[in-house]
Amino acid sequence: MCSLCTTCTAGHIETVGCTASSNRVFSQCVGDTYKFSALTCALCLQCNAGQEQIVACSSTWNHQCQSCIAGKFKAAAGNGACSNCPLDSNSASGASGCLCNAGFGGTSAQSCSACDIGKFKASNGNILCEFCPISTFSFVIGSISCRAVTCPAQQFVSTMVSNVAHTCGNHQNASCASTINTVNTQNPASYGNDGSDSGNFVLSVGVTAGTPIIFTIDFSKQQIIQFIMFHNRNEDCCRGRVNGATIRIGQNSAWPNSTVCATLNSENVQTFDCNLAGHYIFLVLPVVSVITSLNFHELKAFSACSNCPPFSSSLQGSILSTSCICNSGYIGQNGGICSGCASGKYKTAGLTCTDCPTGKYSSLPVRNALPDCLLCESG
Repeated sequence: MCSLCTTCTAGHIETVGCTASSNRVFSQCVGDTYKFSALTCALCLQCNAGQEQIVACSSTWNHQCQSCIAGKFKAAAGNGACSNCPLDSNSASGASGCLCNAGFGGTSAQSCSACDIGKFKASNGNILCEFCPISTFSFVIGSISCRAVTCPAQQFVSTMVSNVAHTCGNHQNASCASTINTVNTQNPASYGNDGSDSGNFVLSVGVTAGTPIIFTIDFSKQQIIQFIMFHNRNEDCCRGRVNGATIRIGQNSAWPNSTVCATLNSENVQTFDCNLAGHYIFLVLPVVSVITSLNFHELKAFSACSNCPPFSSSLQGSILSTSCICNSGYIGQNGGICSGCASGKYKTAGLTCTDCPTGKYSSLPVRNALPDCLLCESG
């Protein structure tokens, strides 16, 4: 009796064909192989870089792969899973690596860090952050662009920001004067501008409902305030006390005429863009009851404009330190230290002091102009 030759089953290949005297002989694909055709087992292929395995290789089929989704990557060929991109980096679909996000710099996705203030990075990529172009600045960490800066007279655009609340005094390195309008002040106003972010703190209690508590810093000159930083009390007792308070920048000491920069909440450290010009900064807390209290560590006001050295000045819009020129009666290199002309000399322009003409003198160490040289008395 003749019988039909058997057919090949899944995962097997024919090794001996059907004849009149014998049935077919089959063998199973084994190891990392699969049935490629009726007569051939083939080596299972690995997933490419940027792909992960979704169906494992077996005797009946090859590996099945899919592209890594956006935000994941796989660096080399293999059958492992895609990995999440490191912090502050990202990827497109099917990526074999990740790129630092815009605003974050690094030579690899494992070293991405936010661009510092004064730097920026506009797009994704594994490159370092750049300094802002001249006459521009970035005022927040992780910036993707820079903002144009126009400084007032007596200042120039700096490559770094400074807390202008600490640029008062003869040497422009002292804390500026600060005041509070209430008499019920248990800790002095100076604690709000003493450089202590978490030590000394202001504590002032309202005395009349409806009359706000006003904390004021007098910069002693007009400043361009690009952003402010507020350090709240971080204890549970006190964080919410500044809720609803406003930060304002004004040209004179009358706070109602000032412009609001920010409204505070209960967060510990709060940063706000301002980009306002003013002579004063105010923290205004409405008093809803006599137990309302103003309680915080520090208020900082940052600018990318630096003051010219003492006894020198610059025009509005100056972008270089060398734009600061010694005033009349003072000599020194542009942007450097200015010293007064000696007795018997004067200066109106240029880099040198000039002797008073014959028959004239100046007894004071600083003379501004030729008319300051006095006629000698006869005899």
